Amino acid sequence: LLDLQYTPAMLSKESTGPMLGLIDAQGRKNQINVFHRFELMKHWHQSQHIAFDAFSVEDGLHMNDWGYDCLARHFAAALGDAIAPAKVASTQQNPHF
Repeated sequence: LLDLQYTPAMLSKESTGPMLGLIDAQGRKNQINVFHRFELMKHWHQSQHIAFDAFSVEDGLHMNDWGYDCLARHFAAALGDAIAPAKVASTQQNPHF
């Protein structure tokens, strides 16, 4: 699962916090990993001091090309980390891979 964007439009909604909690709860309930896009983008903005307009478009909601590119790189790394133990286990069972 992929959670919400950290953008001005999402920050202005009262439902953002509860929705983030609901996404996490559903992930736990169904044993599905949740990629925390909200926290990643919050880190960009608060810790790295990247302005919202550097990773989102003028509507204040959607991500721009830079934002999607950076998100994709982090998501790919997280996906690789998530499947790495399974890959190691499968290669131990069949050393030809």
